[in-house]
Amino acid sequence: MKLICCIDNHGGMMFNHRRQSQDREVRRDILTYVGSGVLWMNAYSFKQFCSEHSDTQYYQIHVAENFISKAGPDDYCFVENAIYLINELDLSEIVLYHWNRDYPSDVSFDLNLCNWHIIHSKDFCGFSHKKITREVFKKNEI
Repeated sequence: MKLICCIDNHGGMMFNHRRQSQDREVRRDILTYVGSGVLWMNAYSFKQFCSEHSDTQYYQIHVAENFISKAGPDDYCFVENAIYLINELDLSEIVLYHWNRDYPSDVSFDLNLCNWHIIHSKDFCGFSHKKITREVFKKNEI
């Protein structure tokens, strides 16, 4: 499984049961990055994707509350409020979108990246954030 998350400078993901932030350029980049692959998420996350896109762009998005257990080894999972359900052993790739800002948070990205290495990094201009960084991590070979 390939994990996609958005985090702030301190790894924060959510505050008071809400996402810290959202950005339509990040959503566009996620859909482009996933391409024709399968992208899993829950209904909470899907709300931000369906707010501005036509139905024709949802062909690769699958929505289920137990989406993490349904995802195949090559599928992507966009996780905002269910990071505690992730088993690092099931992951082959981690894609982090950095807001490059400090926000209050009570849910954080808590996976240890010491056994991972960055294979790609890209900065781009978001709609609500001047700079967003996408980092792609792969597991270190043992």
